[in-house]
Amino acid sequence: MLSVLCTLSSLLSLVAAYPTANKPQTFIVWNPRISSPSDAEEPWNWAMGERRNITWLTDDIPDQFRSTNSKAILGYWDDQSPGENLNFDQPLAQDFPLVDGWVEAEMPWEIEAREYFFVLFGDSGNRSPSFSVYEPEEE
Repeated sequence: MLSVLCTLSSLLSLVAAYPTANKPQTFIVWNPRISSPSDAEEPWNWAMGERRNITWLTDDIPDQFRSTNSKAILGYWDDQSPGENLNFDQPLAQDFPLVDGWVEAEMPWEIEAREYFFVLFGDSGNRSPSFSVYEPEEE
């Protein structure tokens, strides 16, 4: 019985290690450039509860991404916690077509007033320039 198991195990190892005739796959990564907010604009200030358009360039979008949906996630830098501190629980927007080049997003209320950025997800994440989020004054 042990010899049968050893033989089967050896055969499975040979099959798994056998080179296939498949060509190497090419993975296409597209990084759409975020156009608004941009570093060229006046500093962006975004009030909690306010709706704004965020935009990105699509002139070089590969065919593979013309039917890809995306999401925009808010993030911030913090000396106390390294990394991008992305808020996946409250996306600014989600399930919108990347090919559109824009989406309307609403800034959540349940966040701290500070400097933020957003990351546009598709096949990779592109980070926007930083902008200020503030609590609007009551009228």
